[in-house]
Amino acid sequence: MDNCLMWYSLLPTAQYWGSANPGLGFFHVEVEGPEAVQWLNMDNVGVVVVKEGEISAEELEKSFNDMWKVNWFWQIRQIGPKKFLVRFPPSKRVKELVEYPSINLKKDGVVIYFVNWEGEAEPFEEFQEVWVKIIGIPAKWLTWKTICQVSTTLGVLVNIDWQVIFRSFYKEVRVKVSVRDKTKIPSNKLFEMEQCFFLIDFCVENEGEAIDVDEDDDEDPGQSNEGDKLDDDAEIGDDFKAFDKSKPGGSNSKMETDPSFPSGGRSASRSAAQQNLETSVQDKVFGREPHIPTDSALVPRSVEENIGKNLLQHFDAESDDDAEGCKEMNDDMVSNNPDPPMPSMVWKEKKQWGPVQATRMSSRIPRDGKTVIEKAQDLKKAKNLEIPRGNKIYGFSNSFAALDNPILLDKAKKCWH
Repeated sequence: MDNCLMWYSLLPTAQYWGSANPGLGFFHVEVEGPEAVQWLNMDNVGVVVVKEGEISAEELEKSFNDMWKVNWFWQIRQIGPKKFLVRFPPSKRVKELVEYPSINLKKDGVVIYFVNWEGEAEPFEEFQEVWVKIIGIPAKWLTWKTICQVSTTLGVLVNIDWQVIFRSFYKEVRVKVSVRDKTKIPSNKLFEMEQCFFLIDFCVENEGEAIDVDEDDDEDPGQSNEGDKLDDDAEIGDDFKAFDKSKPGGSNSKMETDPSFPSGGRSASRSAAQQNLETSVQDKVFGREPHIPTDSALVPRSVEENIGKNLLQHFDAESDDDAEGCKEMNDDMVSNNPDPPMPSMVWKEKKQWGPVQATRMSSRIPRDGKTVIEKAQDLKKAKNLEIPRGNKIYGFSNSFAALDNPILLDKAKKCWH
């Protein structure tokens, strides 16, 4: 023990949480993962559950020896009512035993089955999760560290609703905590911060309690506001009337004075159409002739009474003015320049956004600025041995055109003799 360095380091200690009220307190212990307990060798350890009958640990050991005939030192411990923790021999793997639905032992009326075990145990008590509003924390210390310390006086902090802080204008904090008993949460408690005492209130939310929303969301989103629709329709009608009156030629008096036009927008039109439909159906059922009231009869209208007449006249006048202006402009251009030059065709490249990529060119072609015709002429001369082939700086060729006639005759005489 003296050689172990852990004994000389700072020993971990349990923390007491839930100190706000009796019935909430407990000691909080930080635990490690399953890798820290591999030295316990829990590979082939399982739980035997008695499904039917009664049996003790000694009787269970004797039953296993009679059933499997193995020489094994059995380790059996009762961990609960009708539950036994057993270390099995290497020949009997727990992973295979749990696949059996049940096994009948030699003892009369006793039926068991097997369950995997990973070191867990039955808890004495379980937490209750609840949302709590904390009111009274000063805004200048409204931080994560402060909220955690205040919350741990009730239990374990699970979640924080940050939006409530801004919605309440730094008045309250809404947290979700796990406590032993939510009925034991006090209404307020005294806390010290920077040598000053503050009384902080706790408000427990009941299950299904709605969260406060903004005042702008008082209206029911599922119901439509018919008054707004009627106002909008009336405004649209007024716009049409004002537009028609501003045009030359008068206003649409028929639309303004005729009672056959329904007032009140689309809603009123829909109700009138529904009444007409019900009346026509009743007439057909009772065999009566359809009757159209005089005040709502359809009145044929002429083209002059159409609302679009003034608009068409306005458009026709504008198009005639534009055509006359274009004709006069063309006449002036012809008179000033009887033979106008034809504009050259210029291809406009479409502008593109982004980086401009360079055109890829072959490195085998020399960029000497020669045209295609000049390159073809040079190729023909090279075939006729008039110029050296290839890119030879100090090249020599056997072209006969490069020698004079006297030189050729002299060479020929020497070869003849």
